[in-house]
Amino acid sequence: MEVCANWFSSAVKENSLSPSLVSFSSHDIENLNKVLGNGYMQHEKCNIQESNKISKKILLFNCMDVRDPQILLSRLVSTCASSGTCFSKAIFVPSISTYNKVTSGTSVVPSDISSKDLSWQFSLQRLWEKIAHGIADTDSLPEKSTKMDGVETLPRREFLYEDASNCSPADGYLTCSAVISSLPLTIKWLRHCARENPSLRLQVLVTGSLHLVGDVLKLIRR
Repeated sequence: MEVCANWFSSAVKENSLSPSLVSFSSHDIENLNKVLGNGYMQHEKCNIQESNKISKKILLFNCMDVRDPQILLSRLVSTCASSGTCFSKAIFVPSISTYNKVTSGTSVVPSDISSKDLSWQFSLQRLWEKIAHGIADTDSLPEKSTKMDGVETLPRREFLYEDASNCSPADGYLTCSAVISSLPLTIKWLRHCARENPSLRLQVLVTGSLHLVGDVLKLIRR
């Protein structure tokens, strides 16, 4: 988690550096001209456009229940914060891939996912709210339904823009995090939000589970 957090903090800072704010010497310019063929200058133009966007850092997280999310999330938040990096929102989703202990040649992955038990994801969300808001006891947070049947639900459109100061975990009004029952739907929704608002720049960290990372890589390459 520490390595992941340090990498993410470094990556978002590098991407936020606008070339228009950097002064180049004649030697630097000469060197830049030498690399026109490898797309570097095109990358710089994209960076200038990106620098004008509203940046939102999003955590996309899941981990197996054999892990201790208290250790993982706390270390992630504290390490990022020490570098001045804070997440605007956190989204908790189940992975598509599943871990199965191979006990025989007949072991199969269940195909019926019409009814999804999201109790673990809601537990992760409650823990996140505890860490984000310094709540001593997660039992003080209201319980939510842990099953979603049939209809896929998505956060309100304003979710990505709402300020953390509006969040009131004790009243059940959470603007800092969300649970979404489908990873493909989550990726599609994030892409739609970014396309719908050209001024919005999403920087999404996917971590907590290699299953989740692998699933996301498959989806974004489609």
